[in-house]
Amino acid sequence: MIVYLVFFVFVLIFIKDFRKGIIIYAPFKFVFSYGIPSHVGQLGLDSLFTFFLFVVWLIRYRNCFRDYPLKSSFVVALVGALVHAFNPFFAITVLLDRMSPFMYLVMFYWAIRNTKDFKLFFSTLVVYVLLLNVNALLEWSGYNVVGNILLDTMRDGTYWAQDVVARGIFVRLHSFVPHSIGFGVENMVFFAFFLMMYLYGRQICSGNKLIFLMLWTLLGIYLSGSRSPLLGGVVMLIPLALNERFFNHKNIGFAIAFSLVVAVFAGGYLSTMFESLSSDSMTDMGGASSFDMRLIQLEYSVYYWMQNFWFGNGHTFDIFQDGVEQNVIFGAESVWFPLMMRQGLIGMICYAFVYIDAFIKSKEATHKSICFYLMLGWLIIDSATNLPGINILFPFLFYTIYYKWNFLKQSCI
Repeated sequence: MIVYLVFFVFVLIFIKDFRKGIIIYAPFKFVFSYGIPSHVGQLGLDSLFTFFLFVVWLIRYRNCFRDYPLKSSFVVALVGALVHAFNPFFAITVLLDRMSPFMYLVMFYWAIRNTKDFKLFFSTLVVYVLLLNVNALLEWSGYNVVGNILLDTMRDGTYWAQDVVARGIFVRLHSFVPHSIGFGVENMVFFAFFLMMYLYGRQICSGNKLIFLMLWTLLGIYLSGSRSPLLGGVVMLIPLALNERFFNHKNIGFAIAFSLVVAVFAGGYLSTMFESLSSDSMTDMGGASSFDMRLIQLEYSVYYWMQNFWFGNGHTFDIFQDGVEQNVIFGAESVWFPLMMRQGLIGMICYAFVYIDAFIKSKEATHKSICFYLMLGWLIIDSATNLPGINILFPFLFYTIYYKWNFLKQSCI
């Protein structure tokens, strides 16, 4: 009941101001988009709500779609979603679930117009980040408050990781994200965003507050006990770490001091995480897949892909074979494994096109390299693991901000 009451608050915000509702709901969208039933047939709460919002947006603002830079991605994603939704029979739930991220991204791009809009998004995001990691600390102490409320509402069979799983000398928390990998990845993207703000946006938020927020997100990365945030984060941070604005006495001194603190308090963590990338003995901690296990998962996926090369085995295909093959496919730890088995080559091409379009359009962005490396880092994460509870909309929210940065700063309406 609490979940639906909170959701109703967001509905009231939309009724009062549609555009501000799009901005405020964006960080919290993922809370309602994973396993929360809408009680309208089999439709999920968020996918149904997003579809309704998109219909309203099309009626009122459809001409704005012409200005959207990723139109090609939207069309290709729609084609891929339709093909998948009709295989082996039409399922509206599949279509809406597949298109929900892309529908919302169009509206979010339209909604973020000026400095006031960005400040609203930034403030909402800060609230989300604080809530996310405070809840993780509560989970560490023995009670995942928000996670338990969500879990009580979710449909039966929705995946939800165990709380406080040990990984060697570390723990793997996930707060109210379904898995620790997603929790860590969210914090890594937030860290990169706050670092970008530290370099380019201190007129919006003070440097000291941004440093606190960066430290706060680093705590979340540490508590996740996951490698994927580090793997993709290294790539995402390249254009920020090598930024010319870093090269002054104050920032270099801060970077050195910061590195020393990290080495003292998290040196063992970093060593363990990066060692686990190449050492099979380290990867089993916390249930992670080793490199050899992922090769087995790839072989398994290709085997079923070859049974229907072009279109895959459809949305009814059980990649775990009713649990019989659980020890082989394990967590299907790459977005490409379920894609090739269920959607075939057509589905993989459509999904890859979204990345290709984002890479090409990043040349038009205010922060070209930040946009490019954000999506490259996400592609690495997407290819190395699955992310229950998060989808490709998540990095695109920040891609939009980086893309429109100069326009947002210069607008005062």
